[in-house]
Amino acid sequence: MIRLLKDFKRRMLLGITRGRLFILRVLLGGYVDKVVVRSGNSQFVVSLADNGVGRTMMKLGAYSPEELEVLDKILSKTSKVLVVGAHVGGLAVPISDRCASVTCIEANPDTFELLELNKKINGADNITLYNFAAGEKKGELEFLLSTDNSGGSKRYPIDKQEMYFYDAPKVVSVPMRALDEELPDDFDVVVMDIEGSEYFALQGMQKIISRAQVLIIEFIPHHLKFVANIDVETFLEPISKHFERLEIPSQGRSVESGEFLDLLSEMYREGLYDNGIVFSKIKD
Repeated sequence: MIRLLKDFKRRMLLGITRGRLFILRVLLGGYVDKVVVRSGNSQFVVSLADNGVGRTMMKLGAYSPEELEVLDKILSKTSKVLVVGAHVGGLAVPISDRCASVTCIEANPDTFELLELNKKINGADNITLYNFAAGEKKGELEFLLSTDNSGGSKRYPIDKQEMYFYDAPKVVSVPMRALDEELPDDFDVVVMDIEGSEYFALQGMQKIISRAQVLIIEFIPHHLKFVANIDVETFLEPISKHFERLEIPSQGRSVESGEFLDLLSEMYREGLYDNGIVFSKIKD
């Protein structure tokens, strides 16, 4: 019964979303597909149909301001940043004028087109873009293109939960690369938001992670359980050997390496998530 109610709620919300899109197209014109959003000193082209990142930016004029605050405290003009899962550039573009360079990885071919546009219209010449999925090796990856929330696009889940398929996503094949083999540079800060693929990507970027000072990574229990089919200890395996401190911005908590597993296991059991937990090296 609970599952049926959840499925009904998702479908109801999808119906509301599609109704909103219909009204917008009636008001704006049937040929309007994308809009430009002002965000601070930046501008972004976003899809009118995107009920995730695009809708957030249309409504608030920004995406994930809490992550930008965290990055503001970390970045300097000499920082080299890697963003894995850059989407339309909601983080990459604003930080590009605060650091030396930003390298972006984006698997979704549709979203990548918008990322390219947003780099150009903002004159962000220090951003480098790559259109492939980050993974453990070179190959191809079966990928879901969400039709309701492009930011929820992801590798095909190991456990096919209805929550990932409610909007009838397209299934496509995208190129996958191990970042240690593809990227010629070292990075001071790595930001990862790839909807459950983080563990696999980390396996293919151990050299990059070992040299980074900071890793900011999404932590969502249902992604670990259903997309990657791993537990917290496995999630931490490619991370904890490289960092000494963990901060959970949403909880205002900070622990050192001996407590990583206990803290994240507690969050996992309680179903608590954070869009950007922060691992860092302790500086003397």
